[in-house]
Amino acid sequence: MADTTSTKTDQTSVLIVAPSPDDLLLRLGQSLQETGATVHFTTDVYMAMARLATGERFAHVVVEAAALDDYETTFLSLAPQYYETSAFYVPARSVLDSRMLAHGRYEILAPDGIVDAVLGIRDAETLEAAAEAESTWTQPRTIGDQEADVSSAAVEATNDATAAPRLSTDGGVGEQDGPSLHDAVRQRMGADNGATTQRRRPPGSTEPPAESPQPASDVRVSREEMDALLQEDDDETLDDMTNATRNDGKDDA
Repeated sequence: MADTTSTKTDQTSVLIVAPSPDDLLLRLGQSLQETGATVHFTTDVYMAMARLATGERFAHVVVEAAALDDYETTFLSLAPQYYETSAFYVPARSVLDSRMLAHGRYEILAPDGIVDAVLGIRDAETLEAAAEAESTWTQPRTIGDQEADVSSAAVEATNDATAAPRLSTDGGVGEQDGPSLHDAVRQRMGADNGATTQRRRPPGSTEPPAESPQPASDVRVSREEMDALLQEDDDETLDDMTNATRNDGKDDA
């Protein structure tokens, strides 16, 4: 069993990450073993990351990327950043799509190329081209470069002009330059809905909303007063009916 606490990396140790190794990967593992390499297999990128995180050190990691989904492919971007002593390879397959060609610090090689990489046999022309490309990216620009003739003041002015207004949560005047968070959310919702929305009271405000109903009047009527008013209405109605009846009798006579 490998010593997981050792800080020394076996330069011939290889970890092959594949859910279900097919003939190509099995032959690759067999070829590596025949060259004297120590080959380990693991089922997925999660187990691979766990083994790397617990201290196992592999000089070479081969990832079967054709079986990875969009989330699992992030392993090829993250693992090389945290484990710089390991070299990462993806076996070249016709099913690899364009997403595998532009992300992460790994190489897409044929099985023979992976074996050569483990053995340290690399094309000198390829290494020279890689070194030249790396030096191009890492060399600092000179003052005479036309593309670098941009003052820092101009860059800062551009950033200030395009910066979005800051939002405040309380809408206090003079504390922030932009609208309050509540107003910004209401404006955004109003634009999405195509209509204006009612203004709600921000937290901590004592002023009622503009569209809220006015509070009820404090004038109250007692039960006795209410009964008296109803009685007056009833008496008046009975008197009217009595007078109307008498008038009808006189008219008939």
